[in-house]
Amino acid sequence: MINGHDVPNGKLIHYRGQVDLDNEKEAKEFYTKYINGHWYNQKVQLILPIKDSVKTNTKSSGSLLSQGFMSSKLEIEQEILPLFDSDDSSDQQQCFYEIETTIDLLLSSAFIKSFIKPGGFHALSQLSYIDSGNVVAFLPDATVVLNVDKDTYQQLGIVGKASTFKNNDRYVIRFTMKDLTPASKSHNRILSLLTNRVSSVRMIAFLERDNKLVPIQFPSGVKVVKRMNSISSEMKFYRVPDGKLINEYLEPTTVDQKQQQQQDVDKKQIIKEFILEWTELIGLVSNDLNIHPDNDVDIGNYLLSNSKSTECFIGSFTGFISNLVIINLIEKLNKLIKSGTIEWGCLNIFGFSDTPISWRSFEHGYLYGGENDQSLLFLKDNQFLSSNIVGSLDHYC
Repeated sequence: MINGHDVPNGKLIHYRGQVDLDNEKEAKEFYTKYINGHWYNQKVQLILPIKDSVKTNTKSSGSLLSQGFMSSKLEIEQEILPLFDSDDSSDQQQCFYEIETTIDLLLSSAFIKSFIKPGGFHALSQLSYIDSGNVVAFLPDATVVLNVDKDTYQQLGIVGKASTFKNNDRYVIRFTMKDLTPASKSHNRILSLLTNRVSSVRMIAFLERDNKLVPIQFPSGVKVVKRMNSISSEMKFYRVPDGKLINEYLEPTTVDQKQQQQQDVDKKQIIKEFILEWTELIGLVSNDLNIHPDNDVDIGNYLLSNSKSTECFIGSFTGFISNLVIINLIEKLNKLIKSGTIEWGCLNIFGFSDTPISWRSFEHGYLYGGENDQSLLFLKDNQFLSSNIVGSLDHYC
């Protein structure tokens, strides 16, 4: 792992590794480390280059090239496009709840027993900012986390601790429902302190059970609206590298032993440079920007300068996205790479800026832009690269 490479407003944390996602043990370890620790996702974007679709000025009707292109495009349309069917309003896996409630209602004995204690309940406050307001999150491990200002902390009277980010007069309160007995003295004390001391909050929520999203029956008094994630997809030409260019960048050929030794020494630097150039390139695609897609141009980015205009599938979910959806996308992507349909695939995952935690249960900072994002590049031979953009003082695990 390569840590702490500063970028504007934050830092990049990189990792290059191998994982066979068809191996149950390896897949479980990968998802635990890279996916399931990031609980709050507001947008997920899938980018797939269509093989042999480089834009040229010549036509090659019936050639092997065009056949390869059609095969790749057809496979993506059959395997991936149905996942981005925006007309399927019955898809529970793309649903979440928008609620308005006081926190004590969600801590009623019946709701704790049925929905929180068993695990999988995700909820996050909205329309309140971590740098100037109070935010709360219900973690899927039955922990509740509040990040509050000094006045609210003193008013609540619940023991917490000062924020790890200095000089901001903020406090973090955590308590777990796992070991809390409903209607016990401890439970009643928390309810009494929260009741009438914190105004109602708007939250988004969903519940994972048995590897699927299931309906939630909220307590009386909670205002509930069921929402669907916004879904979009398109085919469009972007300047992106093919698998050969990526491989040449990451594994440059050498001609003698001395050069090989130097290459081994510079391996980490090569990965750093690749990640920085890749982040710039994929950022342009993610934001629907093209730099001279039809012409060669040297802009100081080797990867971008040597890429060709290639047709890509771009699909995204925006709202409150479960990690189950992300894992399903990765499994489909892995299948396409192993079958030779595509040479690489990229998954961009964007977190919420105003969540009290980032990865796992680490406190999330609000300095600058509140970065809380991840990009995963999957390559042939079970290779992958992870790039995580986090706040300058945030932690990643």
